[in-house]
Amino acid sequence: MSKSEWQLLDICNDKGEVLHAAWLARAEGVHRQLRSRLPQGQEYSDKLVRALRAGARMTVAHDGEQVLGVAIWRSYEDTHDGIKFYIDDIVTDEAHRLRGIGSSLLAALEDKARAFGATNLVLDVGVQRHETQRFCFREGFSIISHSFKKPLV
Repeated sequence: MSKSEWQLLDICNDKGEVLHAAWLARAEGVHRQLRSRLPQGQEYSDKLVRALRAGARMTVAHDGEQVLGVAIWRSYEDTHDGIKFYIDDIVTDEAHRLRGIGSSLLAALEDKARAFGATNLVLDVGVQRHETQRFCFREGFSIISHSFKKPLV
C-alpha cells in the first residue's frame, strides 16, 4: 500500500467539537491495539469526546472507511518548553505497519506543531515498547527525561 492510497482526517475542529463521529467507532479497534484497557463501544466514544473537549485532538489515517492509524495529540503552553505539542497516542494497525503510515501521521503532526508555534514534538513511550522506541529514534526523537508515575488509587 502506497501513501497515495490513504488519507489523513482530523476528527474534530479547533474547539474539540467532533466533526466526524462515525470515525470514533472506526478508530476504536486500532486505538485498542495500543491501549487495550480503553472502554468499549459507546463508552469509548464518550471517553474520546470528553478528551477532545478537554483539549485533545484526534487524527486518523484511513483507506476508504478502514482506519489504518490513530494519533491523539494536544498543544498547550507550559513553563519549561513554552508551546508544547504532545502526542498522547500514535498507533498504526498491526496489519499495516512498516508501510509509512506512522511516519505520515507523524509528519502531519509535525506540521501541526509548527503551525501552533511549538519548537518540540513530545511523546512518552513505555519502557516495554521496543518497536515504538526504534520508530521514535528513526524519526529523530531522543530521550530527554524520565517520566514518573505515582498511583493515587
